[in-house]
Amino acid sequence: MKTKNQSMDSEGSFSKLVPVILKKGIENVNLSMFTDETRNQILEAVGDEYIKRGSTKEALSTFLLVGNRQKIVVIGDNYVSMGMYDQAIESYNVAGSREKLVQIGDRCIREGNEGGAIKAFRYANEKEKLNDVGEICIRKGKLDFAIEVFSVTKNIPKLIEIGDSCAKESHQLENAARAYEAAGDKERMNKVGDTFLKEGRLSNALITYEAANNEIMINFIKENFSDKDLKKAAYV
Repeated sequence: MKTKNQSMDSEGSFSKLVPVILKKGIENVNLSMFTDETRNQILEAVGDEYIKRGSTKEALSTFLLVGNRQKIVVIGDNYVSMGMYDQAIESYNVAGSREKLVQIGDRCIREGNEGGAIKAFRYANEKEKLNDVGEICIRKGKLDFAIEVFSVTKNIPKLIEIGDSCAKESHQLENAARAYEAAGDKERMNKVGDTFLKEGRLSNALITYEAANNEIMINFIKENFSDKDLKKAAYV
């Protein structure tokens, strides 16, 4: 009596299945009749063929099924060569390759892609490098990114510094509120809320007071101004 996979072995290879599986689609194929080892070999062959055809996304999904991290890293490398850094970072993260994440994070910094660097260093848990990116973002005026970074690294002094700088300019008040909220500084948040209120920016004031848990001012706005008032760009 033949064992579960002897019929495949006797014919020397399962490569003949690859074209059929590619045409039908991995998600539509049942391979439960094979042992786990043979199933994985078939899937890896399918993944390799996907790579040859340039179907990187499908290759990644296939290698995920078999847990082949080395092949997933190769896919990440392919994404890098195509300039698709976000996809490369996701691939390296799935593969658990901290080394590759740091490498692409450094590359993103060199190329001025702070968003990609932040993503890579967050996955790699590189706090020091994240703080460095935050400093770069401050110098470039990319305050949204800087606040995101220092929120992740819990760098309270830097968040306060950003907030204090933004609070001096009316058009940066929202960033000031975000920075203070991330720093957990309710006193400064309330001051920003007060500034919003003086400028007649009722909706912004309400949001800021809510984040600061200032019930008195929350109730004041809700009791004295309508939804229509809140929708106005400026009440005064």
